[in-house]
Amino acid sequence: MKCCSTNFVAVVAAIMLFGAVFTLACQISDPHSARRAESVLSHLFGSFRMLIARHTYHEADRYFHQGIGHEEERAFDDPFQLLRRHLSPVGHVHLQGRTAVEIMPWLRWTLRADPTHVEAWLVAAYWLQRDLHRPDLARAVYREAALANPHDYRIFMEWARLLLREGSWGGATRLCDQALARWPSPLTVDDETARLDRARLMEWRGYLWAWLGEREKALQSLEIAQSLRPQHRIIREEIVRIRLAQEIAGVVGPGLLKLRDDDEAAHPPRRRDDHH
Repeated sequence: MKCCSTNFVAVVAAIMLFGAVFTLACQISDPHSARRAESVLSHLFGSFRMLIARHTYHEADRYFHQGIGHEEERAFDDPFQLLRRHLSPVGHVHLQGRTAVEIMPWLRWTLRADPTHVEAWLVAAYWLQRDLHRPDLARAVYREAALANPHDYRIFMEWARLLLREGSWGGATRLCDQALARWPSPLTVDDETARLDRARLMEWRGYLWAWLGEREKALQSLEIAQSLRPQHRIIREEIVRIRLAQEIAGVVGPGLLKLRDDDEAAHPPRRRDDHH
């Protein structure tokens, strides 16, 4: 894997040299210009840091998808497009036999460069749970991700999913509430993914309300979920069970059992621009 090609090194060296010369010239000529230069450089290297984060995340994504798409031809490139082409993987490459151990360093570098890269946090937590069998580390990842991105509902939703799989109903209840309180940020109300996530959260919350013995709240949540996912058989069955059962408090119904024993998400979170 040649992420440090000769062309890439040349482009980075050119940017660093330009920054040093530009700052020195401004400091010699005018202190006020020097402050403006620092602002320009801050923006320049901030953009560079985002490109690094994007590149390392794409490398992790390459491991998972076992290859990448073909690069579209470009008629013209500005300097940042040129740099992006050297940072981002190109060509169609298939990698066999890779493991999560090799994915994690790319994700770690992504998050060091850009802690707001929520998809990278979620993918890291996924691999820690599934391939490395370290749900304790996955919980730590969600905790750190929430500190860095406190308004993103997706972190709290995936954290709740982990606790549901572990049968930790109380913790999952709190996280579902936190996810719903933040929904749909950072997406929009009309976003397809956000709408599906809300349906799932309302479904989970309905099962958890039933476990707490709150019949009316459980039915209200599940009816909302059913309106958003009318073909979901388990939701319909749970609504009937909750209406007819004499005692529901403390009963782990089929909905919770399915969430604990059969994970709904069989793949890590996907990029919004992922078409593989």
